[in-house]
Amino acid sequence: MTNSNAFNYKAQKNVTQLLGSGVVGMGHHYFWEGDHSVWLALGASFSALEIVPLCLLVWEAYTHYRVYRDTQKVFPYKGTFIFLMWTGIWNAVGAGALGFLINAPAINYFEHGTQWTAAHAHASIAGVYGMFSIAIMLYTLRNVTKKQFWTKKMEKAVSWVAWLTNIGLAGMVFITLLPMGQIQLIDALKHGYWHARLLSFYHQPVMAGLLWARMVPDLIFTAGVVVLLVIVVRAFFNLKKDDNRAATKALEKLAAEDEREDAAELKNDY
Repeated sequence: MTNSNAFNYKAQKNVTQLLGSGVVGMGHHYFWEGDHSVWLALGASFSALEIVPLCLLVWEAYTHYRVYRDTQKVFPYKGTFIFLMWTGIWNAVGAGALGFLINAPAINYFEHGTQWTAAHAHASIAGVYGMFSIAIMLYTLRNVTKKQFWTKKMEKAVSWVAWLTNIGLAGMVFITLLPMGQIQLIDALKHGYWHARLLSFYHQPVMAGLLWARMVPDLIFTAGVVVLLVIVVRAFFNLKKDDNRAATKALEKLAAEDEREDAAELKNDY
């Protein structure tokens, strides 16, 4: 088995574990929609297991990056990899660690719908799907734009986007949402869930201060989005000309390489 095939096999196995635990891990939501209470236990157990394949995927991505680094070749998809790396980190932090924090049945019963849920949602949705979408977009733009468009200045701008969006998102989660959720959970345990959901609860000085503090990471995140928007707009003015013949030849070349690899692998097996 070649190194690339071995990597693909391990990645597929980790993705299967992730999806297998993730689908059932959503079960705690079914309980709050009125389904059987068994889903609260199943959802909590499998959601806690998600962190294992998530961390393995981060490790696989890092080892794959080391292969490119050690070959000392120019890697054209550095921006894409940066956001894929952040996707893995937010997967482990948002879906894994924060999901593990709130999904134990004894906690989830009082916590569900508080700002701890929002912290988990921000980290796992914006951090995972958001960063992954940016990674795919940058990969696509790299292939449809002219090579000279991707100067060192443009690569630096992509790095700025990564840092600004991720610092902003981390600020939202750890500076505002988690502390607010902690205060809200304590209030729910003392006075009841209904009390922690009152509008007047958010008018308390501490809660109001945290809500105003949220503006700082929001602005940092927005700055990253603006820089990304500028990159995308400029990219549309530097698109490659259509060359279907060259694209067909490149596709045929890739197909031939795959056939040779498969043939070599079958030969080694026998």
